[in-house]
Amino acid sequence: MEFKLKTFGKKIALPAALLLATTTMLAASPAQAADIANPQGVLLDTVTATITATPDFLDLNNSPSWVSDGNLATLSQCAFSTDGGSRVYKALNLKITKAGHYTFRIVGTAPAYNGDINESPIQDPFMALYKGFDPLHLDQNVVGCNDDEYDTVNPAWVNGDTFPTNGESNTNDRWSNFESDLTPGNYTVILTTYNQVTSAAWSPVAPQSATFEYWGPECGIETVACAASTTPVTKPTKAPTLAHTGSVTSPVVPVGFGLVFAGLVIARATRRKKSN
Repeated sequence: MEFKLKTFGKKIALPAALLLATTTMLAASPAQAADIANPQGVLLDTVTATITATPDFLDLNNSPSWVSDGNLATLSQCAFSTDGGSRVYKALNLKITKAGHYTFRIVGTAPAYNGDINESPIQDPFMALYKGFDPLHLDQNVVGCNDDEYDTVNPAWVNGDTFPTNGESNTNDRWSNFESDLTPGNYTVILTTYNQVTSAAWSPVAPQSATFEYWGPECGIETVACAASTTPVTKPTKAPTLAHTGSVTSPVVPVGFGLVFAGLVIARATRRKKSN
């Protein structure tokens, strides 16, 4: 059995004793399980990115930097394996509405992690964030990337730790966790894989998905909930009062006739009195 290390796509066969120790550590890790701390800010949204049986493919050969040094846009945190340029991927659109600190983290996968990193391609995901994504020019507009959580979080998660937000405990320290200070604008979250995945390799295991949590300042991204909470309430307007016209009966009319009639009666009575 081989255990694939992150050495730019090369497979290194581990000694049986070391492999046994590694397997034992993974098996024992749930006993060390603890709650995973929430990032800075508030939970803004939970989004599932599904890579279907007929996926879009990235060709990393469209990144001159990856061709030369294995990294997107010469960024060391954007290192892929160099075993081949083909990657399945899913793009998620995102609109940032407030400047601030944001975290994007994977909190679950389907199929669920079972302790074997080689069980399925999605168990070693890769996340990249773009502000203007063009699959034909992969070095342009890269904000940043993350391959493995343990590269960015201290203390790192232990396999089997729990996300209190969703109760997921079969966690994997190879899941992505990316943090960055962002300004308002339109962004693209890219879910792909660290290692090459060809069409032939993907078809038998598809579809697969990863669930992201987005964290940041309250209502810092455009969502239905935030749009509803910020939309001003419009008070209903009263119907305009129409002016009285001759066709509308008014209580003033009979009152007027009454006054005229009373006046005539008084005048007649006065004339009668004078004639007497």
